[in-house]
Amino acid sequence: MSDQTELIRAWTHTKVGRPEKVINLDHVPMPKLSSAEDVLVKVSHIALLSSASFMIAFIPHTNSRPYKVESDFTGTVVETGSNVRQELTSGTEVFGITINMADKLELLKSLTSPNGSLVEYLVVNQNTVVIKPANIKAEIVSGMAGVGCTALEFMDAAALKLGDTILINGGSGAVGLLLLQLAKQAVGSEGRVVTTCSAAKIDMVKKYGADTVIDYSSHQPLTKYLADEYGTHKFDCIIDCYGSQELYTESPAYLANDKLFLNMAIAHPRGRDWRVSDILRFAGQQLQNTCVPTWLGGTNRRYKFISATPWRATLERVRKLIEDGRLTCEIDSVWGMDDAIKAYERFGSNEAQGRVVINVQG
Repeated sequence: MSDQTELIRAWTHTKVGRPEKVINLDHVPMPKLSSAEDVLVKVSHIALLSSASFMIAFIPHTNSRPYKVESDFTGTVVETGSNVRQELTSGTEVFGITINMADKLELLKSLTSPNGSLVEYLVVNQNTVVIKPANIKAEIVSGMAGVGCTALEFMDAAALKLGDTILINGGSGAVGLLLLQLAKQAVGSEGRVVTTCSAAKIDMVKKYGADTVIDYSSHQPLTKYLADEYGTHKFDCIIDCYGSQELYTESPAYLANDKLFLNMAIAHPRGRDWRVSDILRFAGQQLQNTCVPTWLGGTNRRYKFISATPWRATLERVRKLIEDGRLTCEIDSVWGMDDAIKAYERFGSNEAQGRVVINVQG
């Protein structure tokens, strides 16, 4: 491990674009501990994330270094810094995320030198990893760190109680499937969990807690359908996993007064790649949703955009829920390290039902 010339395999990119078009299987130097709180991990599995695909497709290169891709992972501890907690000994199986989102300076640095997880070995801060539940397969937890923390932060903000009715827009995605499980546990049999998805994924979302499923392609415009069906008995909360601005602006017709609309996403452009104008439009919408009063045309419902901050305390909550069998995920497919491009093609096809996982050592 001390040989500075030792190389490892890693999927990287040097230009923006769709992942399957721009990533390359590269050889990069073995990472080294640089802090007393660092942990060196031999990566076992990673699960592809839409947020990572967005980064690959949109964030420009500011230097000549290849950017490593993805962020969530599971693996085995190889080496630790002098100040790392004792439970993280060599050989311990862990899962976590590579981005230290609690440190805003480190977060900004990650944009110019991403510490990706689709690599054979990686170094992370000890507070971005926790011990993997022994009773759970590696591929299950490989993508649970970031999305698990996101789901918990949304549930904390939603503050659901028994008997509530919640709409989760886009329940078939990585975060959506976790929210279905947590929401159903919160509202109980007395409450209702309503979600939207495509017809092909209805059975899957029902399996994970949805009481009512709306095939969005058969009920257009969706906002009118919601107003007709839920205008009398309105939702106690709406969580938007897709990023529909119209769903929020029309929400007074189906979201109860003084209830919360929570958003986590920017809607992916249909039939084309990302443009700067998409981001500018999104930024403008966020300002409108949070700052414009109703007397100036703002929407008369509370709005909040949440971007999760995975850290040890929240990761431990995710770990406990997984260990207790209260939180799990659907696996669509598992691919070998050499087949990452095929994995991204599957991931981007919108046909995947569940997580697309890569076995880094396979």
